[in-house]
This record gives sequence, structure tokens and C-alpha cells, in this order.
Amino acid sequence: MPRHVDIKMPSEMSVNPIAQLLKRLSIGLILTVLVTLGTWLERSGYSDSADGAVNLLDSLYYATVSITTTGYGDVVPVSDSARLFTTFIVTPARVIFLILLVGTSVELIALASQNILRESRWRKRVKDHVVICGFGVKGRTAFDALVERGEAGERVVVIDTDEDALAQAARLGCVGIHGDTSSDELLRAARVDRARVVIVTPHRDDAAVLTVLSVRNINPTVRIVAASRELENAPLLRRSGADVVLTTSGATGRMLGLAAVSPHYVQVVEELLENGAGLDLEERLVSETEAGPLTGHRRPGELVIAVFRGDDCVARNPNGDFVLLVGDQVVSVTAPDRTVGKGRSKSKA
Repeated sequence: MPRHVDIKMPSEMSVNPIAQLLKRLSIGLILTVLVTLGTWLERSGYSDSADGAVNLLDSLYYATVSITTTGYGDVVPVSDSARLFTTFIVTPARVIFLILLVGTSVELIALASQNILRESRWRKRVKDHVVICGFGVKGRTAFDALVERGEAGERVVVIDTDEDALAQAARLGCVGIHGDTSSDELLRAARVDRARVVIVTPHRDDAAVLTVLSVRNINPTVRIVAASRELENAPLLRRSGADVVLTTSGATGRMLGLAAVSPHYVQVVEELLENGAGLDLEERLVSETEAGPLTGHRRPGELVIAVFRGDDCVARNPNGDFVLLVGDQVVSVTAPDRTVGKGRSKSKA
């Protein structure tokens, strides 16, 4: 595992140590200013061993050496009011400053240790996870679809060059890695060798091809789903090792054309793509209790449109006599809430 690859765990990315440090430095600065002003206002009660008088610069000097516990003793309180100010204002400020100093050091050390341990545990146990290469619009939409299917948290790893995108991924609970999606080091750090699926959605098709080649070189058996911006680049992505290639510009253009002449067709497609909108596309594995003729083993409200055995489609729109075997993958259309679909149709009519 490359030691210099920085893996950002969700909690680590959600807490900004620089912001925390600046916040505590601001508190220390406020304490310094408070003691400086108080000393200057009470300057007649202080004595400077150099010339006896205390000016604003001497007050600042006294504040800094006092609250940091340095205390050279060249500026000292001599009047009762100055000593009271030192007792009830300067001394508490000194204690607060020490608490800030020690607390910040301990917290940063504890946070670093916690992140190291958490990252180490994650590296050891992570497997069968999903890696998203590129967290733009397509990557985020793909993540939303994964969440609907129960994939979330540290089971999703995001690789991107955009810090804002990684920050958003962290808020969603993902593990983030900053850098080039085609880098072998970053892909190995994301444990692509143990991943179940890799989703490739960079901003350029050439980057997608390089990423697919790198992923396939590390893990020859992982399932790779890639997005192609241009239709002519889709075959190249397939030859590079992608199992599924979706052409975004071509699919969008076709949907626009169909929407112009067949608006209801597009509405149904939208419902199929949007989970819970009325019609849902689902894929399920046939268990031992579900094996047998399709007529007696359909689920309520299910319309089976395809059956796969391995990577081969053995039936499209099968009739009731088709026999399901254990391990078959059934792709079906379901309507879990028909009232939602009807209400939506009425509202659009």
C-alpha cells in the first residue's frame, strides 16, 4: 500500500483542523488584546525596570510574556489595583491560554491517531465495495442510485481531483481520495483489487479510457461501468475493459427527440429511472423457493421482462411456462405504489 497516498475518512474530512486551530488562535489573540488594554489602562500601577514608566508597547510585552507563562519580571504590578487586575484577569487568562495550548495539542494528536487507526482498520476489512472515479454530476447521481440499493458510508470510495467534490462526498459518508482517477497508486489505495464494482465518470473520455485500463490491469475480474460523453468513444471504452458503457450525450439526445413526439413514452422511462416514482426497474436473484415455472413464482405486481443466466439473456418477455432456475437474474418492472403513479399521471394530464 503506498504510504504517501492520503485517504480521507468521512469524519476526518468533515472536521477541518486548520479551522479549529485558527479558532483557538483567535481566542488567544483576544486574551492578549484584553490583557494589553487592561495593563495600559492601569499603567500607573505598573513599573518597568528599564525606565519606570509603562507605555502601550510595554503593556503588549507584559501581556505576551504573562499569559504565555514566560514572565521575565521586568514589568511588575506595584499598586493594589494593578495587582488585583493581575490576580483576577491576567492569571485566569494565563490558565485559559495553557488549556488552549495543551488542549489543541492533545486533540490534534488524538485526532491523527484516531484517523490512522480507522484508516488501517478500513484497509484491512474493506471488500466488495464500490469505487466511483469522478464525483461530478454523473458520479453523484450514481451514488444516489447506490444509496437507494443500500450501498452507503465507507462501502463507497470516491476518487476525484476536486476538493469540493470530495468534501461533498465526505458529508455523504464516503471515503475520499484526492488525485487522478487513472493513477495506479490511488486505485490501489482505494482497494480496487478487492472492489465489487468500479464506476468511471471523469469529465473527459480520454481520462475514462485511461482509468478503465488502469482498473482492469489491477483487477481483471471487477465489474467496470463507464460513462462516455461521445458515442464514437464507447467502443474504445469497451475494448479497454469496461463491462457496461453508457453514452450520455447520445442517450440525452434520443430522449429529447422522443419527448418531442412521444411524451408519454418519456414519462414512463423517467418513472423507471426514478426509484419510487410509480414504476421501478428491479433485478433479483432467484432463490430455491422461487425456482420453477414463472406463472407460479411471479411476485405481486411484477412484470418480468428479461431473465439472465450468467451474462447471457436467456429470455425476453418470457411467458408463464418459462422455468426459472436457482441463480437466475430476473429483471422486472414493478409498481410498488400504484396510487403515486396514478396521481402523477393525473397531475400531468
